[in-house]
This record gives sequence, structure tokens and C-alpha cells, in this order.
Amino acid sequence: MVLRPLAILLPCLVLAQEFRATLSGRITDPSGGAVPGVVVVVRHTGTNEAVNAITGPQGDFTAPFLRPGSYSISVEASGFKKAVR
Repeated sequence: MVLRPLAILLPCLVLAQEFRATLSGRITDPSGGAVPGVVVVVRHTGTNEAVNAITGPQGDFTAPFLRPGSYSISVEASGFKKAVR
């Protein structure tokens, strides 16, 4: 029967763990309005590896597949001062 080997392998596949994270956020102006088109750079301070994202119409962004460690985040948009944290 084909299902028996699959049933034995399935518990092994469930044990795999992912060690990366995702950072999500929303960029707003001082009045609380969403800012679309903002360039967001999430940079690992140890490896200098960067993940870039651009905010959507509601100011939302997602930076996936981040390795464990410390990060700096910079945001830059036309008409606004660049911010780095």
C-alpha cells in the first residue's frame, strides 16, 4: 500500500524547523497617514546582508528570510528625511 510509507515519512517532515524570521511594518507620516513607495532597507549588522522592501498603498512592507542577529533599518522617501534605527 502506498499510504503506509507516506504515513511513516510525514512525522519526519513535521520536525523540520525554520530559523529565519520575517519583519513586517507600516510606515506613516507624523499625522498617521500611510506613506506608499518608501524604500525600506533591513541590514544585518554582523554580515552587512540587506533585504530591501518598498511600502505598498497602505504603507505596509515585509522583509522576509531574516537570519538571527542584530539589524539596522533605514527608510527613505521623497519629501521626507531619511531615518535609520
